[in-house]
Amino acid sequence: MERSIDGVNFSPIDSVNTAATDGEVSYSYDDNVASLHTQTISYRIVLVFKTGDQKSSSVVVVAKPLSLEEGLVVYPNPASSQLTISVNSDKEEQLSYVLINMQGQTLASGAQTLTRGANSISVNGLQYISSGAYILRIQTQDYVVQKKVIIQK
Repeated sequence: MERSIDGVNFSPIDSVNTAATDGEVSYSYDDNVASLHTQTISYRIVLVFKTGDQKSSSVVVVAKPLSLEEGLVVYPNPASSQLTISVNSDKEEQLSYVLINMQGQTLASGAQTLTRGANSISVNGLQYISSGAYILRIQTQDYVVQKKVIIQK
């Protein structure tokens, strides 16, 4: 089996030696792609015959979903009156956020339906909150991410 992160240059990631058989051979492979910094990964199977001849399968392209942490940016930080949550989503889903002070009190909250792709959510009203350090907790159906934010007047 070969993998490519650019769809052109393939590298071997696993191989299986099979005994001669007249039937089907079943094969599976779990590819740990967490460290790959790409959104799409291409795979193909290369058959190598006893004669040395090779035949490649069709290429299959798989979309690697970004974790919320990888696809999320909160800016500006420090902020004075507004924060923006910029997030890439691989599906339509609900996102909610809560701004919490160090005593655990909720100071601001909101929710928005994300669309597939790039999304921008505004957290307004920060001018009414005292300067200091806060936690912005962002949650979807699959993820919870906490970001430290500074409000500075």
